[in-house]
Amino acid sequence: MKLKKILVMNGPNLDMLGTREPAVYGYDTLETLEKTVIAYAAERGVKATCFQSNSEGKLINKLHKAPAKYDAVIYNPGAHTHYSYAIRDAIASIDTPVVEVHLSDVDSREGFRRISVTAPVCVAQIKGMGIQGYCDAVDYLLDVSNPQRLGDAVFEQHCLRFRRRKLFRGGALRLTVGLVALFARELGAALIFECLGSFALHRDVHQRSRHAVGRRAVECRRSRDEYSRLCRFFHNCDLLVSKL
Repeated sequence: MKLKKILVMNGPNLDMLGTREPAVYGYDTLETLEKTVIAYAAERGVKATCFQSNSEGKLINKLHKAPAKYDAVIYNPGAHTHYSYAIRDAIASIDTPVVEVHLSDVDSREGFRRISVTAPVCVAQIKGMGIQGYCDAVDYLLDVSNPQRLGDAVFEQHCLRFRRRKLFRGGALRLTVGLVALFARELGAALIFECLGSFALHRDVHQRSRHAVGRRAVECRRSRDEYSRLCRFFHNCDLLVSKL
């Protein structure tokens, strides 16, 4: 794809790079990022212009004006990625190809970060490559002759993954309850309740002894009882395991 000018946009909180969660985003500042991308684009014969804002409205206005000045957009929407349908519609409203970029690997972080409402209207999504991801976006725009929007299949794929995780967790819970019911039927509820009772008794003795620091004489008398309860508890556990 022949390009002369590229707009590099960064969304909310990316002005805090270098101090914001360095373990996730690294120690490079936004200024370093912008200089790196501008220099790399220049090496490939393209002029890159950078823009950052924490305001959704300003970002939308910049996207609206992009077709008149730029041949392509490289955009890190930040948190807007996960919920801003206004940003999505702004990208969809222009014919200029947009590549979505993320510094971190959003798929390996919190669940809400794995959803991108903006990716379907972008021509590519690059994530987890740090600043290099912006340079890779430049390469993509130059090397791909006719980039097409990713489409809603990307968003649907993320939703499918979420539903699968939810179903797996629900199935695991039902399996655990079923196994407990099976053991109760096979081993007898009395044995299980005896083990649980012994454990509760031991926990109660431990909590009382922890708060009675100044009552050493009482604790000495209780130690024998606690020892016998522990022995009975572990004996019941051994019986339970032997039945499995």
